[in-house]
Amino acid sequence: MNDSLVTTAYASRQYITDVTEYTPYYDDILTLYKAGLCVGSDASGAFGPDNTITRGAAAAMLTRMVDPSLRLTPEWTVAATTVSAGSYSAAGTSWGDLITGDTTYTAAPTTQGQIASDVAYMLSRETNVLELNYGGAVTSRYVDSVMNTALDAAKSCCEQMYNSVECTYEGLTGKVTMTFSAVAAGANLSSYRDYTLNAAIAVHDQLWSEGVITADMTEKEKAKVYFKWICDNCVYDTGAGDDSISHIAYALFRNGRAVCDGYSGAYNLLLKLEGIDCYALSNADHIWTVATLDGTSCHIDTTWGDSSGPVDYRYFAMTAEQSRSYHPW
Repeated sequence: MNDSLVTTAYASRQYITDVTEYTPYYDDILTLYKAGLCVGSDASGAFGPDNTITRGAAAAMLTRMVDPSLRLTPEWTVAATTVSAGSYSAAGTSWGDLITGDTTYTAAPTTQGQIASDVAYMLSRETNVLELNYGGAVTSRYVDSVMNTALDAAKSCCEQMYNSVECTYEGLTGKVTMTFSAVAAGANLSSYRDYTLNAAIAVHDQLWSEGVITADMTEKEKAKVYFKWICDNCVYDTGAGDDSISHIAYALFRNGRAVCDGYSGAYNLLLKLEGIDCYALSNADHIWTVATLDGTSCHIDTTWGDSSGPVDYRYFAMTAEQSRSYHPW
C-alpha cells in the first residue's frame, strides 16, 4: 500500500537511513514499511536493526497483519516528489532516453565506431542482448576482439550498469550473440536498474525543488552541484572485491558506498538526467567521467574528489592534461 512512497523516501536517503543492503533481511524490512506494518520509531522512519524488538512492537505488527484496516501510511514529506515552479522534473525518463549520439545498427560491424554504435543501439532499445551476423565464417579470435570492444563501449556508458558480457557464436555462419550483465547483480539486475533510475530522478528533482539547481545556472555549475552531492552521499568501499555490487551505480544510491565505477556510473546518470553529455573513460585501474560542460570537454573524478575529507574540487572540471597527470590512459 505504501510502495511508491517508501521507495522514493528510501532512495532520497532522508528516511530509514539506518537500513542498507548490508543490513540482514533489508528487503524484508522495507516490505514491512511498504505493507503498512511499520513506520519506524521516529520521524525519519528509523528501524533500529540492531535493537531488540519489544513485545508491544511485535504485537502491533502482528495485529496489522491480521487486520488490514489498522495498517499505517508514513507521514513523510519527500522533497523529490514535488518540483517548484520554474524548475522541472525528470520523472518518466527511461534508460533509453539517456542514450544520445550515433545509434546506427550495423549487422556486421568491423570498426570500433560501428561496434560502439551497435552497443548504443542496443541500449537505446533497453535490451541487454546484441545480435550480429557477419554472413560467413568468423574465428574465435575475431569474435573475442569484437566482444571486448563492445564491452568497452558498454562500460563507457557505465550509468547503464553493464560491466560483463557473455558471447556465443556460430563459426561457419558468423552469427554472434552478446548478452550483457553486471557482476554480482545476477537475476536482480533489472530491479537494481529500476531502483537506480528512480533514485537518481528523486535526487535530480529534489535538488531542483530545493533551489540548489536553477535554470539560470551554467552546465558547469550544475555539474559541480552533482559532484558535491556524490561526494557528500557516498564513501569508498575499501573492502570491495572484483565481484562486489559496489562496482555499479546501484550501490551508491542504495548503500552510499561504492568504488570508482559505481561513483562514475551514479554521477554520469545524474548528469545525463540533466541533459549533460558525458561518458566514462578508464585505464587499467580506474574510471572517471568526461563531460561536455558549456561546450568544453572536462574530466571529472568523483572518486578522488571524495577521497580525503572535504570535497576535493581539484578533480572537478580538469583539462585533459591535468587529468592525464593524475591517471594516464
